[in-house]
Amino acid sequence: MWQFYIKFPLLYFEITPQKKRAVEDEDNYVTMAAVQALAQGWHDDANILDVLKDRAENDDNKEVKKVAAKMMRHYGIK
Repeated sequence: MWQFYIKFPLLYFEITPQKKRAVEDEDNYVTMAAVQALAQGWHDDANILDVLKDRAENDDNKEVKKVAAKMMRHYGIK
């Protein structure tokens, strides 16, 4: 259990804050972290797939786009 918590610490929080931060936060580092957490914890959730695709295609920051695209590739999301 402890190793799981270290690997996926954000799974212990509700999904809504991460989703909101991935889409709305002005700090690109926060957005990248939220995108990674969403991909790691909920990559099989259709709503999260939409968020990841949206960030990969439409985010204003190229680094956020790269992280979202990388997470999608990593989890085989098209």
